[in-house]
Amino acid sequence: MREQTVSTDTNGRDKQGRFTVGNRAATGQNYAGKIAELRSAMMKTITAKDMREVVEKLLSKAKAGDMRAIDLLLGRVFGAPVSADLLERIAELEARLNIPQEGQE
Repeated sequence: MREQTVSTDTNGRDKQGRFTVGNRAATGQNYAGKIAELRSAMMKTITAKDMREVVEKLLSKAKAGDMRAIDLLLGRVFGAPVSADLLERIAELEARLNIPQEGQE
C-alpha cells in the first residue's frame, strides 16, 4: 500500500506532485456518484405502467407526425443510424489491405 503523506506546504502536493492527505482538491466532485444516486431514485419511482404510458404518448405523437417524437422513437428502437456508404468503405479498405472479398478468392 502506498504511504500517505500529509501536506505541510501551501500547494497540497508531495515532492512528486501528487495530492496529499488533506488537500481539498484531491477529493474530486463525485459526479458519477451523484448520477448513480439520481438514477437509483428515478428507478425506484417510475413503474412499468408509467413507462408504458410514456411510450404510448411518444408513439401517439410520432403517429401524428411529430418529427422529434419520430426521431426519438426510431433512435431508441433501432439505434443510431449507420453511414449509408459503410459497405463501400469496408470494401475499399479490404482492397487496400488485399483482403479477398466474399465470392472472390
